[in-house]
Amino acid sequence: MKRIVSIILIACATAAAVAGATLCAPSQAGASIRLTKTERQVVACVNQKRVRHGLPRVRVQADLMRAARAHSREMADRCFFAHASAAGQTYVERVIAFGYERTGWARWSVGENIYSGRAGTLLATAQVAVLRWMGSSVHRRVLLRKGSRDVGIGVHVGGGKRYFTLDLGRRAH
Repeated sequence: MKRIVSIILIACATAAAVAGATLCAPSQAGASIRLTKTERQVVACVNQKRVRHGLPRVRVQADLMRAARAHSREMADRCFFAHASAAGQTYVERVIAFGYERTGWARWSVGENIYSGRAGTLLATAQVAVLRWMGSSVHRRVLLRKGSRDVGIGVHVGGGKRYFTLDLGRRAH
């Protein structure tokens, strides 16, 4: 298992380094959103898995980034782990509240994966988060959804854990 994780870490780190410069995506207003190193690694690993399965790469989308970051921060600050917020807001309601609107689109969909691992350990790396998602049929289905084109990732540390929120979506006319 350690050998497999090491190989995955190297492959994803290489992919993140190559893709790093292209992951600052424009938001609606033309501004850009900067990804942390860990966020870039998650996106690179997700895209690596998608390409390996014959799917298009997802692109970073500012509204989904803000929604994912807010959720990871809330889980870390309030020490809980769930798709719904502490106040009961669903992930669908959250991404809409952060601007990933349904209105005006013929096709609209979102999905979410969350993960946490003990901060400072191998279990709290981007590569292991994606590996765990791929190992779960429900999370794998979200990650490999054919229609997904947009991605937001939020990573936050709190309470000795690193929390990951991955929001994937699609809007099409």
